[in-house]
Amino acid sequence: MSALLSINLRGDRYIWLIAGLLMLASTLLVYSATGSLAHRQRNSDTEYFLFRHIGISGLGLILMFAVHHIPYKYFGRIAQFGWIPAILLLLYTLMKGTELNDASRWVEIPLLGVSFQSSEWARFAIVLFLARFLSRHQEEIDQWKAIFLPLILPVGLTFLLIAPDNLSSAALFLLVVLLMLGVGSVRFKHLFVLIFGCAFFISTFVAIAYHFDWFRSKTWVSRIETFLSSDLSREPEQITHARIAIVTGGLLGKGPGKSTQRNFLPQAYNDFIYATLLEEYGIVGGAVICILYLGLLLRVLRAIHRSDNLFGSLLAAGLTMMLTVQALANMAVAVGLVPVTGQSLPLVSWGGTSVLFTCISLGIILSVCRDANSDPYQERQHNTTDRIDTSTALPA
Repeated sequence: MSALLSINLRGDRYIWLIAGLLMLASTLLVYSATGSLAHRQRNSDTEYFLFRHIGISGLGLILMFAVHHIPYKYFGRIAQFGWIPAILLLLYTLMKGTELNDASRWVEIPLLGVSFQSSEWARFAIVLFLARFLSRHQEEIDQWKAIFLPLILPVGLTFLLIAPDNLSSAALFLLVVLLMLGVGSVRFKHLFVLIFGCAFFISTFVAIAYHFDWFRSKTWVSRIETFLSSDLSREPEQITHARIAIVTGGLLGKGPGKSTQRNFLPQAYNDFIYATLLEEYGIVGGAVICILYLGLLLRVLRAIHRSDNLFGSLLAAGLTMMLTVQALANMAVAVGLVPVTGQSLPLVSWGGTSVLFTCISLGIILSVCRDANSDPYQERQHNTTDRIDTSTALPA
């Protein structure tokens, strides 16, 4: 059995283990947190949501297994132009997106009745594009015009098309872009200018948005206002019940299925599933989930250190940062550190396309790890120049 698993589950066994543990935790939490939803929509048929979630998670595992057998270098071809249909899809979503969870950021597939967030594909496509672009232009990495001007169009358009309805996703997207540029050996002074420029751009966007009624009707505007307000009576209902869940959960929690705030928390099975986790499993359970995401990041960093291909390193780093940044944002919202963002907890929250895109991302990460583990590891020290000189295997 062990030999069979080692043959078929390649890449990094610890990443497989982390994904499996997160999905197991997701099954327990979603089953518990969908009780009130089942009462409202399915006459207390909680098994419906449980089996649906298990089905989506199972499909995600199949996708992860299939993708991790594909050499990651083939994704370089998709990365070249994959951001163009993503931009078109975002534009369609902005104009004719389906209203769901107080935000027009969903596209409904005709006849199937299935909705998905176009921003999921857009962020995924831009990470692929950045990994390919940075790996192929390392010789001009110090030239401002050669590197940054070509990135303004795809990155800028993606932000502008996501931000009107989902500023939090757009801001996290820019953060991942900046982190990838840092990993891609961009000079510190250029990176500093970009960080300052992004902060100024987002601030200007928010300030301008406050002067237009169309923007002021968006959910994210009211979320920022209530977060900055000193009036506790304006605190969002989600945050109030999340605080109660954290306090009553204590160190070890109330136990599986014994949460009470799940019946009052909007999106207790999605955006605020971490609050449900803290109530049922306590601070210890919340810490375990944090450690699993940290473990994922450390395992990918280990694979990057062993990889001789810059495209693979940047690709794995970008996809991992996208997942971990989103996870940290979800946890920060649950404990009241940042305004409500509407970000799900990767592999843990109830979801459809978000779960599938996460599994595809993990499949690509495992493909990079598989390539890094293909040769016996020998202790060696890499500097950035050494890795660039050996990164010639990327397809055109």
